[in-house]
Amino acid sequence: MPTQTLRRVLPWRFWIVAVSLLALSWVLESVGVLQPIEKIGVPFFTPVLGSVQQGANVLLWPIRFAQRTSNSSRKIQNLEQQLAEANTQLGELKTLRVENDFLRQTVASASVVPPPKIQRVSCRIVSYSPSVIEIPRGIVMRIGAPVISNGALVGKIESISGNQAVVKTLSQSAGLTVIGQLRETQVSGILQGENGKLFLTELPPENQPVVGDHVVTATQPDVPMGVNIGLISAVQPEQGGTGVRAEVTPAASFFQASFVEVWQ
Repeated sequence: MPTQTLRRVLPWRFWIVAVSLLALSWVLESVGVLQPIEKIGVPFFTPVLGSVQQGANVLLWPIRFAQRTSNSSRKIQNLEQQLAEANTQLGELKTLRVENDFLRQTVASASVVPPPKIQRVSCRIVSYSPSVIEIPRGIVMRIGAPVISNGALVGKIESISGNQAVVKTLSQSAGLTVIGQLRETQVSGILQGENGKLFLTELPPENQPVVGDHVVTATQPDVPMGVNIGLISAVQPEQGGTGVRAEVTPAASFFQASFVEVWQ
């Protein structure tokens, strides 16, 4: 088509826009933002229309970016709201767990009747390492008092400072003397903790325990007789002696409770 005919058909504004977009396309291709759409030697209007499309994409990019950013912001807000709800539910579950532990401790301890003159004091566990409990207001606690969890002996009061007391657990019983006995045969031994495990030691070889035997407290100062301790899980010879010792699986653990009872 002759040049004069093209000028009559296409208004001059079209040529300004087309030339501007071609220049913009050339600049973007030069800096590597856009790749050339057509090779040299093709009809004139194909690269023009391609450049127009690319120019429109470039001009619309900020709008599309803003839309994607807005969608991402909404997704982040939804995730933050879900996280806040999950944290709230987790806090409620922790509160229910503490209340459940306290009720379970109360029910289990109710089945174990201490001597009439012994006072049962419910105490909240403050720390597991070291093993520390909180002394209720108005209670005068004594060193050596037995600590009970779920009706079973788990340790003794080792020291007192202000309204807190340190508990020496059976599995950490270095320096803690507790006499245990087999409920089935009344054979007694010394409970000792080694590397987090509990053993009933110094048992006579002629009265060896059997796996599954019940271990309870024997008569001794500070600790009532017959308090549950655990079950025999293994029997082995004493090292360097003639007796035997038995590993005991505790019936309760200080480190899995939220509340304990102190008998005094």
